[in-house]
Amino acid sequence: MYKIAKRTKTENAFLAFIPIGNIYLMVEIAQKPIWWLVVLIIVPIVNIIFAILTFMAIAKRMGRPSWWGVIAVLFSGIIVGLIPLAIMAFGKSKAAGVK
Repeated sequence: MYKIAKRTKTENAFLAFIPIGNIYLMVEIAQKPIWWLVVLIIVPIVNIIFAILTFMAIAKRMGRPSWWGVIAVLFSGIIVGLIPLAIMAFGKSKAAGVK
């Protein structure tokens, strides 16, 4: 998340290393309203849907297909879920304004 935040020029990228702060950072990178943070932290079951939507928005902002966000969440416990995040963080970006 730190590297993705740096590439999207999101402020306070250091929050990637702080518990709960990293969820705030994901919401900021995805450019979603701040109340999504509460849903992602507190509301069970619904938080999975909001996590998928958040990662889809991050993928789209990085110029990647939105289904990468679905893979990142659904397979996050396995290496497969880390592959889209690694590509977004370290690969060439297809989005305008992202290095």
